Amino acid sequence: MKYSLFILFLSFLSTQSSAKIFSANLSKSDRENITRRAGHSTAMKLLSDPYPLGGYEGLEYGIILESLPTSDFQDYGDGTADGRQLYYPAFNIGKGLYRNFDLFVNFGVYSGDTSVGLYGAMLRWGFYESERIPLVIALNLYVSSSNFNNEVTGDTEGFLVDAGLNFTDAGVYLGVGRVSSKSLYTSDLTDSTSSEKNNATDLHLRLGGVYHFRPLFVALEVNRYTITHFSLKVGYRY
Repeated sequence: MKYSLFILFLSFLSTQSSAKIFSANLSKSDRENITRRAGHSTAMKLLSDPYPLGGYEGLEYGIILESLPTSDFQDYGDGTADGRQLYYPAFNIGKGLYRNFDLFVNFGVYSGDTSVGLYGAMLRWGFYESERIPLVIALNLYVSSSNFNNEVTGDTEGFLVDAGLNFTDAGVYLGVGRVSSKSLYTSDLTDSTSSEKNNATDLHLRLGGVYHFRPLFVALEVNRYTITHFSLKVGYRY
């Protein structure tokens, strides 16, 4: 049974690797729209308790699975993108630094199996904690870099202010902020047949939740830019 699941997983990845993510002959407006979707989607996710990790002793790690809808990409350029749902994994580490400061790091090494590589870091500062209810408000600053199929590379940065409620075995959080992405398109994709850069800045909203099966936990996060982006994490906290 275990080997069957492993083979099924490899088959799934091979399907991903055969996907054509982007169309060719992309105009400037096409590239800006894709940057708003693919670029913004690589922004760092929290996928953790709203409450700080706990200073020097706090540590967690996990595997993240992200989902990017690409059906709209068929509307751009020559329309040759296949429009499949794109899935890609990343490894995540979270570490308490000092008091209410935490650092989260993501890395997903690029390979032909996933067609996506990404790296990022986020600093969280829990600057307010209510004494009456389990409410925490935190500022999140993040940066990330991405590679889609060796055709579009980019950098994303932004900030979010989260308000979260933390309970014994669960937590929920809601955040609002801004996200900015810069993307570089290879000459094979552009209508100018030259490499082109495009930028985009938008409102960033997110809603997330986490449930503990100690010491394991599962977290789900929904991010809204110009598209809705889903992320799932299975993690372990010390």
